[in-house]
Amino acid sequence: MHILTFEEKVSSVIIERGYDYYMDDLVSSIEEINENLFAATVEGRDDYNVIIALKENGLIHSHHCTCPFEGAVCKHQVAVLYELRAEWEETVVDGEESQVETAFSNASKDSTVIASKETKVKRDIRLILAEQSKEDLVEFILLMIQEDQDIAKQVRLRYERGDVKTELSTCYELIRSHIRKHTDRHGSIAYGKVSQAIRGGELVLQRAIDDWRDDDPLFAIHFCFCVVHEMIQLLQDADDSDGAIGGLIEESLETATSLDLEAMTPDKQAEIFRVLLTEAMASRYDDWSDWRHSLLGACAELSQTWELREELKQAITQLELRTVHSHHERSANYEREALARLRYTLLDEAEQEAFLLAQLDKPSFREQAIRQAIDAQRFDDAILLAEQGELSDQERGLRGLVTNWKKLRYEACTAASYMEQLRELAFDLTLGGEYAYYLELKRLYPEASWPEVYDRLMQQLEQKDYYYNNVYIRIMQDTNDHARILKYVQARPNQIEYYYANLTEHYPDEIRQLFSGYIELQASNANNRSHYKQVAKLLVTYRQACGSVQAEALHRQFLCGYAHRPAFCEELREITPKIL
Repeated sequence: MHILTFEEKVSSVIIERGYDYYMDDLVSSIEEINENLFAATVEGRDDYNVIIALKENGLIHSHHCTCPFEGAVCKHQVAVLYELRAEWEETVVDGEESQVETAFSNASKDSTVIASKETKVKRDIRLILAEQSKEDLVEFILLMIQEDQDIAKQVRLRYERGDVKTELSTCYELIRSHIRKHTDRHGSIAYGKVSQAIRGGELVLQRAIDDWRDDDPLFAIHFCFCVVHEMIQLLQDADDSDGAIGGLIEESLETATSLDLEAMTPDKQAEIFRVLLTEAMASRYDDWSDWRHSLLGACAELSQTWELREELKQAITQLELRTVHSHHERSANYEREALARLRYTLLDEAEQEAFLLAQLDKPSFREQAIRQAIDAQRFDDAILLAEQGELSDQERGLRGLVTNWKKLRYEACTAASYMEQLRELAFDLTLGGEYAYYLELKRLYPEASWPEVYDRLMQQLEQKDYYYNNVYIRIMQDTNDHARILKYVQARPNQIEYYYANLTEHYPDEIRQLFSGYIELQASNANNRSHYKQVAKLLVTYRQACGSVQAEALHRQFLCGYAHRPAFCEELREITPKIL
């Protein structure tokens, strides 16, 4: 959302209520507490606190309110946004007429009132604080702490330095405090409260990032894991539809694994390696294997000695053994392949080649082997590997992988200039629904031979299930094959409203008969208001397709024939001006 156009993204009801709050001067205070970060109080049945963060270009970066409203934006935030926009237009637009005209402002906003309304934004809060003595500021913060103990936790997080156990205890307390504040009586956190509930985690992550700058990576890693542990637990009880919790976990793991190996001594690398490996092996990642793999990948980067590589290999073996008795074969296969790829990175070049060939049952390894063969101009080897993959996955019913191997075989045949195999593959891939290979197929045949190939292709496509495979229709439309389109629609009358434009000029009588018959069938089956509206809509389309005379006749027929259905007749009369 942008400060000048936020109305477009918010419910009109919320906009109206927020605008009323704004015009009634219920935004009692608003302060810029940091650059482009505003804190406001909005009066109402209770006083609510609103936080708005803007970007320099006026985009709204984030917005929070302490009210219980569960939607994305509440009326209190809207009121504050109007206050901020008044200031934004004054300072950024600098008196020039704004080019932005919102639907709400056109409907109900008195621009002269807004222009004269005194802004409440005060941008000198830092100057005010800078003028105070240290003793006064300390006393003021202590008074605030008496009202909100979370402030004490934030002070400790930001300024206290001690042993890692004590500091981590403060981190956990801060994160859990924010979560508790926004947990309902059922122990859950609603969608609209998630961003506020994870605020403590965001503060702790920022502390971790600061510690990276202070060259204390191990402390930072512990803080990151503190966030991850609490957020993974939170996922069980919160509606994370917008991915805020998952995003914070990923950002924390990315921070924890952002390793500058050149800046570390071998001993420090080994120490961090073992911390990361211990974390990766924890059971909390059993349902979140991608996050585990990111930690293991960082361990692989750190394993610069034989000893560390052996430790990581043993850990990989333990994880591989866990998949043996899995009841979820697909996820187990995914896990085995990811672990195999990790093990591959720990091998030397000679070991990698043998390992690669031993892992051809895993798709990513087979694909790598095929591409390596193509790059080495061993085209026949690449073709054989692809064909073997096709046969194996065809037996297992894995159509997507079969198609992938055919495409790779097509690449190898292209590089080797095997024309007959290319034609066969392009034909087969087109039958499988790959339109791009229809274009390839056409390119592979001389113009004189193409009509016969086209007819053979279309005849075979006609036998396929078009609900999942629409390449047949696309080819017919692109080639203007009207005869086949008509045949297709005759077999599926419900498609007439989508294809009549292609056919009316060439088959007017057939289209008129098909369309009217389809509408009559829909009318006879209609039994509620929604169905009646659909039939009326079809009649309007029928007029466009076949003319007003035919549409008017059918319209009269329905009005007479369905006089005992007053709701239907009402819908028919509603469209009368569009039919006549």
